[in-house]
Amino acid sequence: MRGEVHVHERIRSKQLNIFTALLVAVADALLRVGKLMRSETTAPVPLLPPSAPFNAQQRAWLNGYFAGLTSFADGRGGAADAGGGTIAVAKKSLLVLFGSQSGTAEGLAKKLVKQANAGAFAARLMEANGCSIEELAATERLLLVTSTWGDGDAPDNAAQLLIRLTASDAPRLEKLSFSVLTIGDKNYSEFCGAGRKFDAAFEKLGARRVHPRVDCDLDYEAAAGAWIAGALVKVGEVISETVISNQSANAGTEASLLITDY
Repeated sequence: MRGEVHVHERIRSKQLNIFTALLVAVADALLRVGKLMRSETTAPVPLLPPSAPFNAQQRAWLNGYFAGLTSFADGRGGAADAGGGTIAVAKKSLLVLFGSQSGTAEGLAKKLVKQANAGAFAARLMEANGCSIEELAATERLLLVTSTWGDGDAPDNAAQLLIRLTASDAPRLEKLSFSVLTIGDKNYSEFCGAGRKFDAAFEKLGARRVHPRVDCDLDYEAAAGAWIAGALVKVGEVISETVISNQSANAGTEASLLITDY
């Protein structure tokens, strides 16, 4: 009995040592990432020291995690590994739709896509009418930029999508996380009416608004720039259902990698 207690104590001690080493490694990686974010130079990817008590599979998983942190901190699409190769870091999908009659909203949408692709996203730009309702139902991240035309109506290249969204048989959009930027003129009674209609339709169909809608007047530059920055942060926090599924399926495996291999 005393021997069994001694064995259990040794196992607990080994587990504690492993978790301590992991915490130290993570803390060191975060410190390096923090320094990198404050610097304009590119720093090397932090790697586990050879003395860390992990096997080859554990080491590869953790080094990949650190590489991802570093990559997103300095805006790279990948990070160099210890052998001089490249560790690919997947970007987050983002759909950007626009409705534009005079070109203003389209120009803002293009600026948004350029900024998104320079960071952590793989963004696609489309006219709103070019997106089918089925594609929208399968989308996880959406940013919409639209102006208003006539008496609160959507621009010509967005009107058909709004009709489909407000139809009685429109599908649920519960997978979708979204935000809307609207352009209008306060001299009109239906100020930013099209954007407000899109915003309400997404919400009614079960989509999740991750950043508040912003209604811009003719002097829109500052408000639009602030919305772009805030919306990109919020949609960046949306975790893909695929990632969640993979994490759930692999949860037991990852836990065992960290604590059961002595």
